[in-house]
Amino acid sequence: WGPPAKVPADAADVVSSLVTEVQRVANAYEDVSKREEQMAQDLLLVQAQLFPLRKDNSRLSRENNSLHMRLIEAEETKDKASREAALSEQMAVHAREKAAY
Repeated sequence: WGPPAKVPADAADVVSSLVTEVQRVANAYEDVSKREEQMAQDLLLVQAQLFPLRKDNSRLSRENNSLHMRLIEAEETKDKASREAALSEQMAVHAREKAAY
């Protein structure tokens, strides 16, 4: 190997800057790694909370659809009764008019 070579004075500044930059990047990487780990934990928590909500949403959707169908059926029944009542009234009016002649 031999004796160490003399380093020019301006090279020492460059080396110092490079060492500082490497330390900054290493610190930034460590921060990003910690944030990624925390985000992964948060994701697992949210996913665990989401499953029951999806299950409830499915149940509520089925219940809503069932109620909607019951409302439609009730409206159709009411409309049918109205039509039948109107027809009966018309028939009664017609019968009275016919009897009056």
